[in-house]
Parts: sequence; C-alpha cells; structure tokens
Amino acid sequence: MFHFKPKNVLLTLSLAAAAHTTLAAISQEPLLNRPNTVPPNLALVLDTSGSMNASYIYQYGDIDGSGMGMTGPDDDTYAKYSPDVNMIYYNPKTRYLPRVDYLGNPKATSTSTSNWKTYFRKTTGAYTKTQLDKASDYYDPYTPTTAEVVSGGTGITYPVNTSSAVSSTKFPKFVARDDCANTTYCTRTEERQNHKNWVDWYDTRGSMAVTGILAAFATLKPGAIRLGYGTIGGLDSGNLSRGVSLYGDPTVVAPTVEPATGTKGKFFDWMEAQTFTTSTPNLTAINNVGKYFERTDSDGPWATLPNAGSTGISTVTATGPGKNEASKDHASCRRSFSMLVTDGYSNGAVPTTAGNADNTGFSILPAVGLPFVYTPSAPYRGVDKNTMADIAMYYWGRFAYRH
Repeated sequence: MFHFKPKNVLLTLSLAAAAHTTLAAISQEPLLNRPNTVPPNLALVLDTSGSMNASYIYQYGDIDGSGMGMTGPDDDTYAKYSPDVNMIYYNPKTRYLPRVDYLGNPKATSTSTSNWKTYFRKTTGAYTKTQLDKASDYYDPYTPTTAEVVSGGTGITYPVNTSSAVSSTKFPKFVARDDCANTTYCTRTEERQNHKNWVDWYDTRGSMAVTGILAAFATLKPGAIRLGYGTIGGLDSGNLSRGVSLYGDPTVVAPTVEPATGTKGKFFDWMEAQTFTTSTPNLTAINNVGKYFERTDSDGPWATLPNAGSTGISTVTATGPGKNEASKDHASCRRSFSMLVTDGYSNGAVPTTAGNADNTGFSILPAVGLPFVYTPSAPYRGVDKNTMADIAMYYWGRFAYRH
C-alpha cells in the first residue's frame, strides 16, 4: 500500500477522449471484463515548471503573483516547519514509503539526516497572512490524542526539535506508522528513516509527484495500457517525449523480469531524469494532447501498432511498424485519456480553439440507436471561455462525432 497521500494538489485528470473513428454500437458489457480487452491509450503530461521545485504548499495567505500558489504566513519561521500549515512538510503521522524502481522494488535512501524541527499547530481552520508567526502558536512538545496513536501508545510526546532525542528516545507511533516494530512506539532509528524517506522522495512538489506516479505505474499489469508521455514544456512546442506504445511486456512470465531497457524501464528513467525549470503552459499542453489524439495516421495513437517515436501533434506519413495499416482499420472502441500532473498553476498563452465548449450543446450520432445529446448543465457547464474544462469537453465531443 502506498501510504503517502498528497492533500492538496498534483493529480489532475484533464481530458478523456472517446475513439476518433466511426462510432459502432455502444457495448452492452464492460470492456475491462472481456478476456481480450483493447488496451486504452493514456498520455501522461508532467508539469516541469519552476514552481514544482517549491518545498511548500499553503492553503491561505496572499496569492503569489509569480504563480507559486498561496504564500502562507508572511513570517514563516515556524509555519514552514509545520505539517499542519505547510502541506508538504514532514509529518510524523504519515509513513513515507521509499520510491520504487520499475519492478516495484524500494530504492535505498541516500540522504544523511539526523535532526529536524516539527511544529504542530494549536488551532485549526483558516488563517491570515499575519497569523501563526509565533512559537506560542504551536505545541512544544506535541502530545497526540488517543485517536491519533495506536492502542497503548498514549503519553509519548513529539519534540519540536529532534536534536533533544537520544538513541533510547521513544517517538509516538501514529496509527499509519506500520514501519515501527514495537507495538506502542517508534524508535529514533525508525523515525529518522521515515524522515530520510521524506527528504529523498517527497520534500518538493515535483519530487512528491514523481514518487507517487512511479508507485502507481509500477503496479500496472504489463500490456494493460498504451502509454505516451511528455512535459508541458515539450508539448508547448508541439511534441510528446514518447508517443503511445504498449506499457510493459505481457509476454514476460515470472520468474523472468522485463529488462530495464523495456517500456516500463524507459518510462521510469524518463520520470526520474526530469528537472523543474520551465514556465507553466498547462492549457497549451493539454490542447496539444487533444491535437495528438486527432491524428489519423498509422504512426499515431489509434494505430494497432503505433510508432512511439512519432511524437508530434500533426498527422504524418507513417513510417513505423504499422505503416501499412489503413486508418479505417484502427480500433473504434479504444478509449483514450490524458492525465496532467501539476501543482495547479498555469501561465502562458491561452488557446482559443475550445471557446466555451462546456456551455455549448452538441449531439453524437452512433452507428445505430439514438444520438447522445450534450445539454450544458452542472457540473460541466461554465461561463468562462477557453478553460481546461472547455478544452476537455471540446476534444471529447470532436473525437466522438467528427467522422
């Protein structure tokens, strides 16, 4: 089980697209229950903007005009070290699992760390930028409630500064801390290891995002999806890093394992190689994913054997393994999705293609039966134009009826 759960940001499902070819009759049985289900396409888009290097996520304060989000308390002397205020900061109530490799094996931590500060807030709820700026706003030490710790674990406090801890110091065993061997407390060694895991794999928005994605993708059944991926910066220029292809090799049977040079290993290497330095053209990136899914050539995402090296958003003359396949032979039942992983802030150009798509009605005509009619209504309808929701609705509708 992956215990760490980001509270505020990072995983945004941005676009779900129906198959782009001529619609057949709607299936009357779940596609995933079929023995030979057509693997869906997934285009994963990673936000590699500078804000993903930030080591904080605040819920209140001023809005940072540079696109970093809420600023939190003006004086963050204490707040930045509080898991109750800074949603990224180390929280001993959470077990931080190590990042995993493409086979799902935990990676060793590399950071050497011994002492840190932890301020638990005395109050709850919203705060202003001029609050939570004094030591007296936080517990010293913190005494967990009975509900927060395991049975028999009450009465053990958590220090503000772990420099006061010696090798025999007991730390509270919070209910999620199943990494601690003793039934009622955590040792200093166990607490330090949990903190090391956080420092190595979770202490920034970007690091946390990569760790979470890899944990999820390590468990995917080989051949269950066809994965393409790219960054918002790359898509701003019109290209994925890799076009869709089968994720994992379903022909590999245990105890044999897929080599690191396979599609899973390449994806993991790509994820861990990313740096966070660009601007944040999220809208353009997702609009261009929509264009990628409009491709009709047999190097593109609808082909039976797509060309992973064909990463552009425009239809091309196919040169890959399925180049001789006619577009009419592409599977009409293949579902396709885009997932944008982001801290939620966007700048840059705003594509105007979608307009106010989620507030505009349309019909989808199936091969047989009654048409599907989209009538603008909650929760989809919005009054603003060219939003992320408009882009998603625009391409969802186009894929379904443009042929």
